[in-house]
Amino acid sequence: MAVHRKPVKLSLGVLDIDADGNIAKYTEKPEYRYDVSMGVYVYDARALGYITEGEYLDFPDLVARLIAAGETVAAYRTDAYWLDIGNPEDYARAQEDAAGGRGPAAMQEQR
Repeated sequence: MAVHRKPVKLSLGVLDIDADGNIAKYTEKPEYRYDVSMGVYVYDARALGYITEGEYLDFPDLVARLIAAGETVAAYRTDAYWLDIGNPEDYARAQEDAAGGRGPAAMQEQR
């Protein structure tokens, strides 16, 4: 599974509250970084054996099924140009980058 490191900035102050209900820590608008699926998958044909014919199965459910069965599900980390076009802001940026010649091909040429 292709994986991208994605920063997520919260627009709120985050509180750590202790067992007594007291604020132990206050972090204003933190940024967290997560490994996220890029929606690019390569799998062995053996994985098809975990899908019942005619069954509706989302890819995350297949991954969970493979892991539960003890199969190896590997991550391929990359910092390649990637935007989540299911996100309106990223989709708009993808359109702007393509129109301005700043897409993945242009970035490859700069290397």
